[in-house]
Amino acid sequence: PIEFALTEIKSVVIRDSAVDALCHGAQLAIPGILQISPNLSKGDLVGVYTQKGEVVALAESLLSENEIKDATKGYAFTTNRIIMAPNTYPKNWRTKTVRPK
Repeated sequence: PIEFALTEIKSVVIRDSAVDALCHGAQLAIPGILQISPNLSKGDLVGVYTQKGEVVALAESLLSENEIKDATKGYAFTTNRIIMAPNTYPKNWRTKTVRPK
């Protein structure tokens, strides 16, 4: 499995509710993060994983470990490559609806 090839890079574990959104091209925000590797620095390449250990994507850190732990909102990672196919996990995200005037 591809997970074996990524064992040498740092990792981030995300909520199941964030997986499908990420697979559709969304960026990883602070509320979707459950766990990060220690000593993470801004600009580090990380593997993004589900709670079951399945790789979702490769991403670049926009913040350091301490900045991510202190933040409550905002983007923490920018997605470089999606690995998991969309719709593998159920859709739990919503899009903003535009109300007619």
